[in-house]
Amino acid sequence: MRLLLLALLSFSLAACDTSGVFLEQSRPVPDVSAPNQDGKIVNVRDACSGPWSLVFFYPEADTPG
Repeated sequence: MRLLLLALLSFSLAACDTSGVFLEQSRPVPDVSAPNQDGKIVNVRDACSGPWSLVFFYPEADTPG
């Protein structure tokens, strides 16, 4: 049973799409503004002004994708 689960996990991970879009290292962040969860407009370039930044986008709850 463990072998079957391991095989299924391996096949599912191998089928994952890893063709994401990445910025080149040291490339400036695009000048984009968007509303945050409170409706306040945030400039992404200003928010990512530190030495390390991670920007994560997610779909609205209960939407496909």
